[in-house]
Amino acid sequence: MEVPCRRHIHIFNARMKRYLEISVQMTELFSTFVPFEAILTYSVDESWLTLDGTEKLHGSPVEAAQKIRSAIWNQFGLPSCIGIGPNRFNSKVVLDVYAKKQGIAECTPNKLWLVPLREVWGIGSRMEKHLNNMEMYTLGGVANSSLDRLWKRFGVIGEQLYYPALGIDLSSPFIDARNFLQKSLSRPKL
Repeated sequence: MEVPCRRHIHIFNARMKRYLEISVQMTELFSTFVPFEAILTYSVDESWLTLDGTEKLHGSPVEAAQKIRSAIWNQFGLPSCIGIGPNRFNSKVVLDVYAKKQGIAECTPNKLWLVPLREVWGIGSRMEKHLNNMEMYTLGGVANSSLDRLWKRFGVIGEQLYYPALGIDLSSPFIDARNFLQKSLSRPKL
């Protein structure tokens, strides 16, 4: 019998296991605010919630965010921050740039378009350099460029830069959780 090579062994310390357990519990907490289909776990410590249709229960998106932050603090004793936007991309950018300093931040074109490209989720240093060479330095510069110009330079990637910069996300805000198989500890069993 061959002994497996050490590089195939994954060791998790007890704190990581606890972290994953809290992540699953956090998803359960989110499901008290929105249906399970309206929760998209991005990583062990980030999720998107679609709040559409919850206004009568939780108020405005900012009011809902305040309730969710309070619930996280009360149940887990953990600080949290929330970015609010019309789609995943916009909410992630305002989360990373503004909410991590303020606690809660809501997306507006002024906030979004002023963001330097190096701070935009999904834009790496090489892409930033290419966009800078095209005289685009902020997300607003991308939004105010033309789709044709970006398409000619980057192909489909140009389209993937252009529409989110305008606040347009064509992906569905909801997921069909039945299409996902459990592949890790961080995904709750269905």
